[in-house]
Amino acid sequence: MGLRQLDEEANQTVNRASLTVGAAVAIVPHPALDAIVVLWRAGVLIRRIGQIYGLAPTGLSSLRLLKHAITSAIMAAGLDAAGDVVLEEVGRGVMASTGKRVAESTVMATRLRRLGKMTQRLCRPIPTRVKLRSGI
Repeated sequence: MGLRQLDEEANQTVNRASLTVGAAVAIVPHPALDAIVVLWRAGVLIRRIGQIYGLAPTGLSSLRLLKHAITSAIMAAGLDAAGDVVLEEVGRGVMASTGKRVAESTVMATRLRRLGKMTQRLCRPIPTRVKLRSGI
């Protein structure tokens, strides 16, 4: 299998994981459960991308990825609590609570996607080429 096919498989894995986390955060009602779901899915994503490329992240890079995953989990719990405070101040309308859940799930999906791309860069055996601008 060529590197391009591995990249496509890794991209699909990242996209699927991002959507899964976004949906889970939107559905799960408790901030602690949001954090657990984000940490669990982040760990699965890191391992899966390592398997795709046949390389596991090294010790320092794993620490960096873990730090990003923990930060995302803390954000998941914090966003849920902050959203509840805002809803209490503004009022508890159906649209307001739905908007809160959509915003939380979007932020978490974006953070997990970023984590997946970081993992992909660390596990990829050959770094991606940097595209040069014309005229340089």
